[in-house]
Amino acid sequence: MNNTSNLKLGIAFSVCASVAFGIMVSFVHSIAQQTPNNVIVLFRFMISFLYILVILGLRAYRKQPIDLSLKNYSLQIIRSIAGMLAMLLLYLALAYVPLVDATLLSTTYPLFLPLIILIVLRKTINIKVWISLIISFLGVTLILEPGYEIFNPAALFALISGLLAAISIFIVRQLSKENDIYSLMFHYFLIALIISSIISIFNWQLPTPHILLILCAIGVFGTIYQEFTIRALACSPATIVSSLMYLNVVFSGLFGWLFWHETPNLLDIIGIILVCCGAMLTIIFFKFEY
Repeated sequence: MNNTSNLKLGIAFSVCASVAFGIMVSFVHSIAQQTPNNVIVLFRFMISFLYILVILGLRAYRKQPIDLSLKNYSLQIIRSIAGMLAMLLLYLALAYVPLVDATLLSTTYPLFLPLIILIVLRKTINIKVWISLIISFLGVTLILEPGYEIFNPAALFALISGLLAAISIFIVRQLSKENDIYSLMFHYFLIALIISSIISIFNWQLPTPHILLILCAIGVFGTIYQEFTIRALACSPATIVSSLMYLNVVFSGLFGWLFWHETPNLLDIIGIILVCCGAMLTIIFFKFEY
């Protein structure tokens, strides 16, 4: 397959991932005030773990090599905790924040990555990246609307989710240099499932059949989102995939408008434009070369 075909396939996978993400957060938004967060996260990781077990089972059946060994397990534990907390905070924010705002604030990881790399790897950030970051964080400020009575503190949970996602992605990029991708997924889902199971014991709520169906849908579409994202990264440069991930905001906003009549105000719209433009410039100028 030539590079053009790979690029088109990568774009198609990215769009499908964004649709799956929009559906997932819509389901979370619909039950977030009725169902404890830890229960939602538990089902999310339970289904993802079952999925990776099926994948590994198929590989074993086809006599394909399976390597579940993992170098630097301490980093994997940190990554799993960061990824799980990012999801927990996003789901918490979805109970109180409009879909489009929560999605955008949680998708700010391209803005935090350069800062993490600056601190951890001591790499220099050029002036263009700093300008892009300032543009994006100005947009974040407009969305959060601090100082106004309508300021929603729950929006900070979504923003912190974006920071934790950046930490998780940074560690994944480091681990993927020496470890198999399926091994990383297996250990991530396993650790997150164990932790979320323990947390759920202290605040367990038996879901009704209706809620149970939605919880399963959250797990399924969350797993589809992850799988399509991985496939997109395998076909296209990370810069393109990261830029297209902002389609998450478009589809989340569309579903929020269709099902909950959530219409962003003028400050939201300006903030969304600034964050998306700044993030895409950050991706272009920084290129995640580490």
